[in-house]
Amino acid sequence: MGLFSSIYTGLSGLVAFSKGLNVISNNVTNINTPGFRGSDILFRDLLYKQGIGVNTDTEGQEQIGQGVATRDTRLRTTPGDIQETRGQTDAAINGNGFFLLRDQSNTFLTRVGQFEFNDDGILVDSASGLSVVALNSGAAQGNIDIGDFRISPPTATTEILLENNLSTGSTDHTIDNVEVVDANGGRQVLEIRFINNASVLAGSWLVEVRDATGAVIDSGDEVRFQANGTPASAFNTVEFTLSPANTPASQITINLGDPGAFGAVTSFSSGSTSNTAVRSQDGVALGSVLNVAIAVNGEVVANYTNGETATIGQIALASVATDADLQPVRDALFTVADFSALEIGEGGSVGFGQILGGSIEASNVELSEEFTDLIIVQRGFQSSSQVLSVSNEMVEQLLEMDSRR
Repeated sequence: MGLFSSIYTGLSGLVAFSKGLNVISNNVTNINTPGFRGSDILFRDLLYKQGIGVNTDTEGQEQIGQGVATRDTRLRTTPGDIQETRGQTDAAINGNGFFLLRDQSNTFLTRVGQFEFNDDGILVDSASGLSVVALNSGAAQGNIDIGDFRISPPTATTEILLENNLSTGSTDHTIDNVEVVDANGGRQVLEIRFINNASVLAGSWLVEVRDATGAVIDSGDEVRFQANGTPASAFNTVEFTLSPANTPASQITINLGDPGAFGAVTSFSSGSTSNTAVRSQDGVALGSVLNVAIAVNGEVVANYTNGETATIGQIALASVATDADLQPVRDALFTVADFSALEIGEGGSVGFGQILGGSIEASNVELSEEFTDLIIVQRGFQSSSQVLSVSNEMVEQLLEMDSRR
């Protein structure tokens, strides 16, 4: 039986190293798979057969092994390198944590953040189509839906704040191309003209407002300045009504600044030239989504053409007690036996890495290490096959001796 046992022992080596080759092959072929985590195969020796030794001096125990087998594979826990991409909704985790993905009945974990908005406006994993789970009130629940955030609603202008100097030495001053937003969210271009009224009352200016066609919207209102050049109380603002065709009317206030303050418009002598201009206006035009960005805490933020921003939702992160709990499924997805044991949190908080938008995590497979393991497996396979060949030759010789009798 000894010769035949050696055949089975050598055969176990061939089987085990073949499995090892499969693991290395899977690692190498996924070297460019985002978020892929390589595996190492674990070997174990088989049951030892015990017998009485035949040493003439002492009688002891002899133990002869029965070969090798594979025990299981162990997932590599080290993260892959983070690579920048051009994808607005791509995301990588710099540190601990996993993204949560979900369909109607199953939940998965992944380190791959190749996300996109589907036709329904839901943020999903581009490979599997699974929905990205949102973080709501500290729990992982719901989806991230851009549906209600495709436009930024308009806000009509209610105030125009001015700045700089209105020279007492000038007879008038006109501010051209004043853009405001009407009640429908449309942009309107106005002209504000100041006429020096000091001949009637020192520090007095009359205000006239015209639309883009030159038609007078408002006239005859008055603003006044104190002797120190600051706006006078009760005369520092002018209110007029904007009512373009087919648009509801809206009230707009021209504000020169707080009475007695030098922070906005002043009125000193600076010759015949004034430089009063618009500092700001509080209207917001209708806006559409310009781009989407992901913040380090997982917030998905929409940037609009009108300069506004809105938070669409927040990506949830999950942390496992040990990576040994992870079971690979497909598409760099993992599952765990008990999802209730997961710790849920936001990117950048204690126990969780930062989420880097516009990036993905590469595979953690190191090609040079795989080639080293490949050489070892190849040599092991060759050696096991050599054991089989030698054992076979010895059996043939034994059979030949028996046939000569």
